Amino acid sequence: MSSTLAFDTHKFVKDLTKTGMKTEQAEVLANHYASLLNDRLATKEDIRALGSSLWIKLLMTQMASAGFIIAALQYLN
Repeated sequence: MSSTLAFDTHKFVKDLTKTGMKTEQAEVLANHYASLLNDRLATKEDIRALGSSLWIKLLMTQMASAGFIIAALQYLN
């Protein structure tokens, strides 16, 4: 469901090495940041899908509640 976020690891490594960080360290850091971004952050598509799912569940809950109320009223009459 989740799409990949754009993260320019090459530019990230270049920026870090310009400030004096070793290339190997910068590459490891870039890979970890890219993994975190892709695995932990929700995209707009993810949020939309979650919203749709929640609306369906809310609707089902309201329908069940209405049915329960109708049944209770019929029982009381």
